[in-house]
Amino acid sequence: MKDQDKKTAATRETKKSGEKFHTKYGVELSQSYKGDVEKLLIPGPDHPLYDKTAPTTFDELRVQEIDRTGKMSDPIEVWTDPDRGLLWVVDGRGRRLDVTEVNRRRALDGREPVKPLIINFAGDEKEAVGRIRVMNYHRRVSKPSDMAIDIEVLRKKGYSWEECASRLHVTVDGAESWARRLLPLAFCIDEVRAAFDAGEFPRTQAHLFGGRAVDGSEALGKEEQLGLLEQKRGEKQARKSEPKQKQLAPKHRERVSKALLNGASAKLSAADKVIAEGVAAGLALAAGDGKALDRWPEVAAIAVAAMAKKEAPPAGEDLPPPKLNGETPSDYRSE
Repeated sequence: MKDQDKKTAATRETKKSGEKFHTKYGVELSQSYKGDVEKLLIPGPDHPLYDKTAPTTFDELRVQEIDRTGKMSDPIEVWTDPDRGLLWVVDGRGRRLDVTEVNRRRALDGREPVKPLIINFAGDEKEAVGRIRVMNYHRRVSKPSDMAIDIEVLRKKGYSWEECASRLHVTVDGAESWARRLLPLAFCIDEVRAAFDAGEFPRTQAHLFGGRAVDGSEALGKEEQLGLLEQKRGEKQARKSEPKQKQLAPKHRERVSKALLNGASAKLSAADKVIAEGVAAGLALAAGDGKALDRWPEVAAIAVAAMAKKEAPPAGEDLPPPKLNGETPSDYRSE
């Protein structure tokens, strides 16, 4: 009973002091407090906690709501750099931008600024890097190049291939193969990434720009990547400009086959008759007649081999797209 009384008293004291606790942040008792928004830093591109997919501007509706009520209900999660004592935003970069805009407007009117709720992330820098990816990927599906960048960052912090897939909410057989196929995009310049994200080229060609090395040491330089990009676009345009061969419909193949056979018995020379019969037999084989080339076994072997089922793609080619939260997003479909 004494232990229970102490616990009850501690709870009352906590409520009395106005402290709030949030268990949804993965910590049993994570204390939130109000602080100055200016002290909350958003990591830049050179910082390990940088996230390219994070919001870069405020949300007008949230700004108006915070300005109207003078408070915010969701805290901003921060990680404290133990060496420099700086507060880096882990989750809530958009909220940080919202409060900053609210306070800018309030300053113009001479009103008191809003102090955001802040919650400390309990973990080291490696865990903070993973936390950022978890919080972002449960909200939206990123582009392949964004996932590649995240994989690179996680790998630098010591995460395994399987852990990378888990942090990005991806379920796939063979996490290493999946990640290695995406990773070259992390070492491509922005123009090349945009081309792959837009589906201009299949991701099997990403290694031509970013290389296959997991550290990016084989990636082409900027000018080389730009040159190769223009070359690939030119080749693609040239293929589109080539006249397409019109394929015969099944009924037309049957008509041509009959015409060749009829002509073979009347108007053609002996040599041409053999050729005509061979062409007719080939058309019949394409239409499903498995015995059409029985007279020419060597030719039949070539034709059957050509129509045989293709084997699985060798290493280095695309695998089927991974499942993200149980679904296959269109962003992962290659040409």
